[in-house]
Amino acid sequence: GGTVTFFDLPAGTRSVQLTGVAANCTVGGANPRNVNVPACSTATTTFNVTCTAIPTTGDLVVNTATTGNAADLDPDGYLVTVDGTQNQPIATNGTVTFVGLPAGGRQVQLTGVAANCAVTAPNPRTVNVPAGGTQTTTFNVNCAPIATTGDLVVNTATTGNAADLDPDGYLVTV
Repeated sequence: GGTVTFFDLPAGTRSVQLTGVAANCTVGGANPRNVNVPACSTATTTFNVTCTAIPTTGDLVVNTATTGNAADLDPDGYLVTVDGTQNQPIATNGTVTFVGLPAGGRQVQLTGVAANCAVTAPNPRTVNVPAGGTQTTTFNVNCAPIATTGDLVVNTATTGNAADLDPDGYLVTV
C-alpha cells in the first residue's frame, strides 16, 4: 500500500503501469492503463494488488526403470523412502508421487531390491524439491539373469573287504 504523485505532467492521456510485482501477486484491472490528466487538476488511479501465500512445499515424482528379462525382475517391486521417514511401494517399472514435501534438498532412497538386481548410483540421492512445483527423479535398476543351473557332487563310501567290493563300480543317475 502506498501513494506516489507525479507533479507538473502535461495535460492529456498518460499510460501508467505497475511493475516489479512479486510472482505470488497479481494486479487487478488493466496494467498498463490509460489515465487522462486534466489541465490544472489532479487525476487519480488505483492499482489493486492481490497476493497469495508463498508456497513452502512441493511434490516429488519417483520413477523406476528396470531392465532385464521378465523372469529375472524383482517380483515384489521396491520401496522408495524420502528423508528416512516417508515410504511408498513402487513397481519395478513404476511411478509414485510424494505430495507436500518441504521445499529443498530431500534424501531419496530405493530399497527392497532383489539380490540379482543393482541400482545405478547414486542411491540414496539428494533431490531438490521446488516450492510450489514438482521435481522428478528416476532410479535405473539392472537385473542380471537368475541362475537356473547348479552343480551336484555325489560321493560313494563303500566298506568291506577288498575282495568283496563291487569290481566294476557303480552307476549314478540324476
